Amino acid sequence: MINLLLLIGLGLCSSYQDIKTHKIPNSLVAFFAIIGIINTLIFGMISFAQWGWLVGIILLMFLMYRCRWIGAGDGKLALTYAIIGMTWLNLENVILFCIVTALSGYLS
Repeated sequence: MINLLLLIGLGLCSSYQDIKTHKIPNSLVAFFAIIGIINTLIFGMISFAQWGWLVGIILLMFLMYRCRWIGAGDGKLALTYAIIGMTWLNLENVILFCIVTALSGYLS
């Protein structure tokens, strides 16, 4: 439940900042990432495979950023969403995450 509230809060705050200034502040993303990490360490049972998925998402976002397929704000948000939702990381959700990210980038 806390993760869901964090995801919604991050989405609302980052959308507001992006519409208002066309930038997503690092401090906003860092705040939600730190809260997500603390929440995951306290309440979540994280397997080794889930840490592997997180590393995979980090590498994928870095590659997509370096190829200029996504912007820095997109990469920051994707990583923060992955950190907050780390307890939900599995193959099906990662594939869905990549599909939704690709479609939203294509449509924008």
